Amino acid sequence: MFRTPDGTADEETRTVELSERDRHELLMSDRRRVALAILDERTELLGIDELAVAVAKREAENDAEVDEGVSVERIAITLHHTHLPRMADADVIDYDPQNGRIDPSGFSLDSLC
Repeated sequence: MFRTPDGTADEETRTVELSERDRHELLMSDRRRVALAILDERTELLGIDELAVAVAKREAENDAEVDEGVSVERIAITLHHTHLPRMADADVIDYDPQNGRIDPSGFSLDSLC
């Protein structure tokens, strides 16, 4: 389920029409791929801090040489300024930067592959 522009909920999976180039650019970043994988597992609204914690945990699991200096706060900053706006611009998710809320409902990672 995802929110339509009038605020109603739509049960269908969001259809994302991206060119091959746009799809590659969206999936180019390791952190964005991790965030997309996490959002693919979610259907409910979540806050940017909650997503940042999940990304930090997943990055630590995936990389034995993860930079210990990368804090959840720094991950949240990169999500807010770079990755979430890019995903929202591609119409993959709904992101409210004022409230730091992400609505992944209707998103499917399969729609990008």
